[in-house]
Amino acid sequence: MKIENEQENKAVITSRDIINGKSFISYVYYDEDGDWQFFDGETIKEQDAAVISIQQILTLDTSLRNLPEMEIDTCVTRNSVGDTWQIG
Repeated sequence: MKIENEQENKAVITSRDIINGKSFISYVYYDEDGDWQFFDGETIKEQDAAVISIQQILTLDTSLRNLPEMEIDTCVTRNSVGDTWQIG
């Protein structure tokens, strides 16, 4: 699945730090339920998680449009904002 093929209003999970610009997305997981998770690689507490739409996450980080085609239960990572996404 390519992220831009998702419905714009589909809910995704991320963290408040990413939404507030305090950290960048370094880990993307397309989980076993077909849901998207976007995190900074740090362990977060449940109260720090947030639900926003595909449209909102793509606005926060336009480089997500460069994500590779992803299968269910696949993750990609990167070390910095400018890095290429790596599967696994």
